[in-house]
Amino acid sequence: TNLLAAVKTDIPAPARGTGVIKGRAMAEDGQPLPGARVRISPHNIPWDSMARGRSGARANTQPSLEDTIRTTVERHRLLAAYEREATTDADGRYQVADLEKASHNMSAYLEGYELSGQDAAGLYNVTPDAEVNFTGKPVFSLACNVIAPDGRQAESATITLTKENVNTSRWWSPDHTAVTVPAGAYDAK
Repeated sequence: TNLLAAVKTDIPAPARGTGVIKGRAMAEDGQPLPGARVRISPHNIPWDSMARGRSGARANTQPSLEDTIRTTVERHRLLAAYEREATTDADGRYQVADLEKASHNMSAYLEGYELSGQDAAGLYNVTPDAEVNFTGKPVFSLACNVIAPDGRQAESATITLTKENVNTSRWWSPDHTAVTVPAGAYDAK
């Protein structure tokens, strides 16, 4: 049977409110960044609502593979029901309305840019009626291959990049060969 299709979940409906979070995504040079995806999810997602009525794993026992898959699918569906997303327009503006008066987490993504909020700590405790702006720094993706001293490809590695005496580490594996970095000249180890 198709386990994913068989997972039945009663996902509680997200509360809707009258709150709005809006802002802009701009490049460092002040140009708008259209097409950035801004994601908002409330802190009060009822994760424990998934466990109600579940039979199966008892206390102090390892959950079965089926229970683990079911829990993963339920968590994904619950997050998808509560997460809200907006895309910035040609002027870099976004708005998410009908938000519950609660704390929210925020993130933004745009291919080719590293987007950060005006206050990194604020991206994890944003309340409606706030204006949150993102600044985009161009980044580049470098394909890397790590070879061990014996000539074989490494199973995993940490790549350390140094730019102007500042070290940045990136995790690498044969499945994740791209390293994303801001523009510049680096020493790699």
